[in-house]
Amino acid sequence: MLFEVIKDIHEIKKDDIEVVVPKNREHGDFSSNIALKLAKNLNMKPYEIGNLIKEKIQKKYNIFENIKLEGPGFINFYIKEFYFTDKILKSVEKGDFKRFSIKNENVKLALILSDINEILELSEFRAFMNMYYLGNIYNLAGYKVSKTVVVYNDETNNLDNFLSNFKGVKVTKNFDELNDSIIFSSYKNQFLLKQYGIKDKRYIVNKVNVYKNKIERNDIDTVQLIDILGFDRLKYSLCTNTFTSEVYIEITRDDLRFITYPYSRISSVINILEKEGILLGNIEDVKEIILENNLEKEILTKLTQFKDIVKSSIAYNDFFKIIKYANDLCENFYKLNSITLYRKLGRQKLMSRLRLLNSVKIILEEIYKLLEVSKNYCL
Repeated sequence: MLFEVIKDIHEIKKDDIEVVVPKNREHGDFSSNIALKLAKNLNMKPYEIGNLIKEKIQKKYNIFENIKLEGPGFINFYIKEFYFTDKILKSVEKGDFKRFSIKNENVKLALILSDINEILELSEFRAFMNMYYLGNIYNLAGYKVSKTVVVYNDETNNLDNFLSNFKGVKVTKNFDELNDSIIFSSYKNQFLLKQYGIKDKRYIVNKVNVYKNKIERNDIDTVQLIDILGFDRLKYSLCTNTFTSEVYIEITRDDLRFITYPYSRISSVINILEKEGILLGNIEDVKEIILENNLEKEILTKLTQFKDIVKSSIAYNDFFKIIKYANDLCENFYKLNSITLYRKLGRQKLMSRLRLLNSVKIILEEIYKLLEVSKNYCL
């Protein structure tokens, strides 16, 4: 854009135009010293060139809230907030947040157990879920993932039905499978890491504590917890803290519902309003997106962070970062929802809010896929 305008004033190469993003937004969303650079060639004062550029840009483009001339020859450009917001929401709607440049690079994940039956012990099942969910993150980012449970003993088991709940998991006694793998282990089985001389890329997962009405319960095992909590909730609850810290499961508190209710609520609001003729498909008719509330802006910022959270989860091999992100996003939703009366909003504001919430719903749906949460739990 800046190049197109300037070339009408003076012959110049794109590489000659310097554009920077100031650290302080008071100095613009981006800034250029091009007027100062052109002054000598055009035999004009930088201020005169700056005014000429400003005039041409304002005639041709409608995306700027302001263009200021500063100092010896700087032009500071302030973009209308609508264009930032629109770009972010369109990006979410198109699914850009889940498109990564990684293509089919291999990554191996493994869990070490003394025998396969240990997977039904809470700490071992927690180590398994951290490994498994991390594999889902790598898959999302475009890696080709293998998930392996390596067992020391060759005991027979009746776990085929249990393991069928998980995609692409291989069970083997071959410790060569650990070569070049990212390895998870419970504290109880970390002796196997030493026994096989495994030092690199290994993660020891801490214990699980179960409470009911704040009273610790040591008499409840994994199978009983599945009956009490349900499978989706238990899988999620096992990963609600970074794997190096202990997890505390309170039976009377549904942690998973905290991040699934917003999806249900947003879907309900959209469905009710659509029955009244207020359709998401008509959002493009809205000329501006109005996000005045700080909570709305926090949610918008949070939407832009999904890709970075995925990359960070991979960098640290810790799925908890995704759960923390989901909780933060939903926390903002709850605050906003508690002060919102949708029927009191003007049309412009209502459509802006719906578009923002629909983007939250899109992101949450992707998180539920990573968690492999059933659709029924979300509605």
